[in-house]
Amino acid sequence: NEILRIPAEIWRKNPRRVSKLLMTPENRHITALEVDPYLETADANLNNNRWPAKLIKSRFQLWKEEKHKNAMQKKRGDK
Repeated sequence: NEILRIPAEIWRKNPRRVSKLLMTPENRHITALEVDPYLETADANLNNNRWPAKLIKSRFQLWKEEKHKNAMQKKRGDK
């Protein structure tokens, strides 16, 4: 694993799209990339920060998947 830190000023000229050329020695290949792995920026969409893509559930999606019962279900003993 290698961490490459690029300053945020890279977005100064074009805030919508940025490109960066990464060079590796011939015997090394890039197998995965992740932008901002430590969540240091205010990124609203984390789903486009990885290559190859990996779906990341939002906190809301995780909350929805939890089994929440309303008061009537709890009183009835529903599972």
